[in-house]
Amino acid sequence: MTSTDMTFCVGCAFLDAEKEDNYSWACETLRLLMDKNSLTLVIVTDRELALMNAIERSFPSATHLLCRWHINKNVLAKCKKILCTKDRWDEFYNAWNLLIQSRIEATMRDRIERMCKDLGKLRML
Repeated sequence: MTSTDMTFCVGCAFLDAEKEDNYSWACETLRLLMDKNSLTLVIVTDRELALMNAIERSFPSATHLLCRWHINKNVLAKCKKILCTKDRWDEFYNAWNLLIQSRIEATMRDRIERMCKDLGKLRML
């Protein structure tokens, strides 16, 4: 494992409410505690808009990504009802899992292309 593969939690805060002011306080406090040379490059969260706004202000140069677990939860909720049979769902979900496990952009693009072709075939059935 290289240093670029490391993922870890750098802090935890108990907030009164999930409001932008509270998130801003937590993000600013974290930013002030961090060494300027080790400021966060990537932040992973759910799609909480108030938190996303606070992150943008406190860590403007950081890349903000959505959590894989939350994305999978949304895929399950939105796509499963479209793919009516268990076999179709299993085929899609297996392709989806391969896609999100791609470690190289070229592999990801190939898997997206393949998945789109396969989904087109599923619609025809």
